[in-house]
Amino acid sequence: MFERIKKSELLRGSIILFIMLNIFNFLNYLFHFLMARFLEPSDYGILATLMAFVYILTIPGESIQIIISKYTSKFHKENEFGKLRALFEKSFYKGIRMAAFIFVLYLIVSPIFTIILKIPFHLLAITGLIIFAAFVLPIGRGILQGTKRFYSLGINSIIEGSIKLVLSFTLVYMGLNVLGAISSVIVSLFIAFVISVFSFNYIFKYKRESLKIEGIYGYGFSVFILIALVIILLSIDVIIAKAMFPEDLVGKYAVASIIGKMIFFATQPISKTMFPLTSEKSDKKEESRDISMKSILLVIIITIPALLIFLFFPEIFVSILFG
Repeated sequence: MFERIKKSELLRGSIILFIMLNIFNFLNYLFHFLMARFLEPSDYGILATLMAFVYILTIPGESIQIIISKYTSKFHKENEFGKLRALFEKSFYKGIRMAAFIFVLYLIVSPIFTIILKIPFHLLAITGLIIFAAFVLPIGRGILQGTKRFYSLGINSIIEGSIKLVLSFTLVYMGLNVLGAISSVIVSLFIAFVISVFSFNYIFKYKRESLKIEGIYGYGFSVFILIALVIILLSIDVIIAKAMFPEDLVGKYAVASIIGKMIFFATQPISKTMFPLTSEKSDKKEESRDISMKSILLVIIITIPALLIFLFFPEIFVSILFG
């Protein structure tokens, strides 16, 4: 069995990322666990709503990571490290410019959300800084994913989660409440980006080569639409609840919403492992299809037991996780 895992890139990578990204998911759970206990229900409702904004604002990031991973796997396979450096630098500068433009638009429309959701403007404005992280962190992680450095990718996520957990506890304990919690999220993302760059700094030893990729924007737009639909469906419910429900009920609904999304986040490592492998073997249809089918099977194996636990032991499950 161990030999089979050792030989299979999909199984090996999936196991590494499954363990590490679910440690990251557990740290995220601890973040919500502590915030739900240290903050008043109304404040936790505000935080949960801001986190829904975070997920929506990071939509570009998910698509960027997939695109960077796709082209990184191609350049890495062909040992074109000069092009890989050019991909990083070009993507970084374009990302910063685009983030600045979107951030200004976000600030313009934020007063509307302040009125509808009854959230102070300064909290919405600070949350908007996530836009910059959403455009730069996925570049670093996309390169790690595309070069199949799954261990470094997992460690990077764990560092992010650990910083967020420790910093949020410290700032909330100091009395900064929601401001402290959301600030910890932003700081952890930017530190994770800096660390990710150090993980592949060997590419800067190579001279930057000319880079022109045909069809990247068309491909990127398709990926963006697909991911946007998924993330909006995952996030919009908490925002609607904040607009419609009493303050104390929003926090309780947020807890139920987090539980409902656990399976989705638990199975993400499989797709993150699958993508560079199928991209690398895109010219070998049978091998690519075989990797895809194995990935679907792994998702089913994880999902069914979790659904059964939710179905038969809901009260015990909620009590253990959130009290």
